Amino acid sequence: MQNTQYRTLDATGLREYLVSHSGMSRRLGGPADTWSVQEVSDGNLNMVWLVHGPDGALCAKQSLPHVRVDPSWKMPTERTFFEAAWLREISQIAGNGIPELLHFDPDLFLLVMQCLDHHTTLNIALSDMTYDPSEAVSAIARFVARTAWSTSCLSETFEENYGVSSVKEDDD
Repeated sequence: MQNTQYRTLDATGLREYLVSHSGMSRRLGGPADTWSVQEVSDGNLNMVWLVHGPDGALCAKQSLPHVRVDPSWKMPTERTFFEAAWLREISQIAGNGIPELLHFDPDLFLLVMQCLDHHTTLNIALSDMTYDPSEAVSAIARFVARTAWSTSCLSETFEENYGVSSVKEDDD
């Protein structure tokens, strides 16, 4: 079944969408016309915006149904469903190691996340020599190890892994 509600958002459409969702409006604060909506997309597969309001900020990301540079090259928008599912699962493991997922719209394939524009990217921190490369390697290794282990069947008990109910011993 084809999704008939999908439409590619622009800054105005995103602003209207956020207004219609009270939790995100409250997070940004103030009237919508005071919000700054800046498109920061730098790839070929998604639209990405940073939205700043008087009280807070957020990042919105929408899957495009095609590659930006060649609209004839179709892409499945459903990929965002899997990204949202991954973010939900990993958030329990990684804590603040990933952006907080605030909202997912499965009709628009739109993710709304915590805005991290006050963070320094690893690339800049390493080139500015403000971050020790060995710390970066350790942090990345811990994240990968923790998330890989925690999402593998090896981290589950035998009963969880194989659907076996625990055996109760007789009191005799």
